[in-house]
Amino acid sequence: ITILKSKIDLQNRQQQAAELRASDAEKRTKELSAKVGN
Repeated sequence: ITILKSKIDLQNRQQQAAELRASDAEKRTKELSAKVGN
């Protein structure tokens, strides 16, 4: 049971990290396009 739980925790953490990176990249892209637009 413990092994299964830690596996799920690891997957959740990896998913959260991936989502953070995605939103971070989105923010950076918006900032870049805003700079180019000005």
